[in-house]
Amino acid sequence: MLKCKRIKEDGSSSIRVNFSARVFRADLLSQPWDILKGLFDPNEMWLKWKALFLNVCDAHAPLKSKRLRLSKSSWITTRLKKRLNYRDHLKKKAVKSNSLNDWNQYRILKNQINNEIKIAKQDYHINAFNKFSGDTRKTWQTILMN
Repeated sequence: MLKCKRIKEDGSSSIRVNFSARVFRADLLSQPWDILKGLFDPNEMWLKWKALFLNVCDAHAPLKSKRLRLSKSSWITTRLKKRLNYRDHLKKKAVKSNSLNDWNQYRILKNQINNEIKIAKQDYHINAFNKFSGDTRKTWQTILMN
C-alpha cells in the first residue's frame, strides 16, 4: 500500500490512499496504448497518454481533498492539540470497532475538549482585550485575526 500527499498553495492537500501496485500495474498494461501509434502530433500523443494514465490513477487511488488551516489559532495550546489528536484517535477506533464503549469514550472526550476550547478562546480574548485596552487598532487586529 502507498500513501502520497501533496500540499497545494491554497492550503488544501490531495491525498492518494489505498494504492495496490500489483493491480495498478495490471490495469496499466490493459489500457489501449496502441491508439497512440496512430497519432503523429506529439502534443496529441501526450494528451491521450496522460488521459489514459490518469484514468487508471483515479480508478485505483482517487484524490481526497482536505482543507488545512494555514495559521494556528492562538488559543490552541500544545496540551489541547495533543488532546485533539487523541480524540481523533478515539474516533477512528470507534468507527473501526463500532463498539458502544468506544463511542461513549469518544463522545465524552469530544464534549470535554469542546468545553476546553470554548474556555481557552474566551480567556484568550479577555486577556487580549485587557492587554490592548485603549488601543483600538490592536483590539480590532486581535478580533479580525481570530
